[in-house]
Amino acid sequence: MKSRLRLCSLLAVEHYRIRIPTDRYACNPSIAADGDGYRAIVRTVSYTLETYDEVMLRGGLDTINWLVRFDADLQILDAQRIDDRKFREQDERGAAGFEDARLFFWQGGWWYSASGLASGYPPYRVTMSLTRLDGAAVTESTFIPSPKNAPMEKNWMSVVTGEELFFVYRASPMQRVRAQNSSFDFSEEAGDVRMLGWSGSSQCITYRGKRLCVVHRTVLESGRRVYEHAFLELDDNFRIVRASASWYFDKETVEFCAGLCVTSSHAILSYGFEDGDARLLKIPLRIVERLLEPGIAARMMLKLSYLAGRLKNRIWPLSITELMAPGFKGKAS
Repeated sequence: MKSRLRLCSLLAVEHYRIRIPTDRYACNPSIAADGDGYRAIVRTVSYTLETYDEVMLRGGLDTINWLVRFDADLQILDAQRIDDRKFREQDERGAAGFEDARLFFWQGGWWYSASGLASGYPPYRVTMSLTRLDGAAVTESTFIPSPKNAPMEKNWMSVVTGEELFFVYRASPMQRVRAQNSSFDFSEEAGDVRMLGWSGSSQCITYRGKRLCVVHRTVLESGRRVYEHAFLELDDNFRIVRASASWYFDKETVEFCAGLCVTSSHAILSYGFEDGDARLLKIPLRIVERLLEPGIAARMMLKLSYLAGRLKNRIWPLSITELMAPGFKGKAS
């Protein structure tokens, strides 16, 4: 099995779990900065992941989203169920809920993009939507036609540029959807061969004069699905500037990052673990920079941080495979 860098084993990384007051399973949270604190949309589901390709339903397939507010220390202040019932009832494209939201602030208010799931049985129809919030209530929701006429659309990365809103549809080739009034315009440019096969994951946020996002891809290993992630830096023209090697959060399994925000010193990533747990990871920006840098010095500093983290968490012995992990390299694999 391919060895990757495990972010949770790095020194100075902090971990948090998001607890929702429900008996449903929480997953795939999307965090965003909100003044001195944060807020996140957290998906809760009516199933458990039995194997990597099978789920056990408790009733029908259904998503209920929650709005969670955090203080500056990532402690939960409150959690409210998002009221989207009106829009689920009036359009069957969202009858089974809105999956895997990406939260962002735009035009003076909070919005999210999500995949609307039509009710019924497989094959499911999944349509991207753009939704506005007032508190925890949905005030408007628009379905976005697939630019490829595909029956399933998901994982578009929101990009807010002043008053403009874009979505990165695919990183390579670089495909974008621009939201303009009530229309959504698609464009495509040459991409980067390093990112072929990668899809969107987090939002795409402003970062040190450029843009930063997390992308993901699914690989099959020994008959099971493993989700890989990587950091991606873009310039103002959506060209790829830097890309990290692949990494995972806790375990080589079904993990999915749907949120990213930064402070002056840290990046905060929100992710789901095996469709049954919502988690946060706070990582120093110096580590993000080392992940994005291809130099030998940066890779050595990552190795030292990784070893120190393993010792701190008493994860020992460390195998030679982990020491030579491609996750310590500076290019996407």
